Amino acid sequence: MRYAIIADIHANIEALEAVLERISSLGVGADKIICCGDLVVYYANPNECIETLNRWGVQSVIGNHDLAAAGVRALDGWEVAEKAIAWTKKQLSAQNLLMLRNLPRTLVIDNRFLIFHGALHPKKTPENLHLFHEQDVVKTMLALTKHASGTRL
Repeated sequence: MRYAIIADIHANIEALEAVLERISSLGVGADKIICCGDLVVYYANPNECIETLNRWGVQSVIGNHDLAAAGVRALDGWEVAEKAIAWTKKQLSAQNLLMLRNLPRTLVIDNRFLIFHGALHPKKTPENLHLFHEQDVVKTMLALTKHASGTRL
């Protein structure tokens, strides 16, 4: 089984289409395409990106920007993000908003590996945590070893 892992599309349809075309043009291709979140916010095509991912059968988890655009939780403190989120909320179709809200926070792929956006810890807002520091990486790896799925990747 071959997997292609993508993330942080941020509503950039041109980049998404280029990446998907590249994946499909590779001689061996990919059996599954997996997205680690942040489908929307910042670029101008949130609906088109969501619909393209659906057409391609891409499995995805929700990212911190997706959570904010879907109205699940705020992403406060960064003016540029707040403006982009507000704009994205106005653009999203009802169907795509529902799709975003229904994305899981974690997803086990073929009982082989676990995907998530950000970190597996802390429990409060793991999607917003960037793993810049070794201690955070260690905490997430320890959380992975204890994850109910039993996966270790």
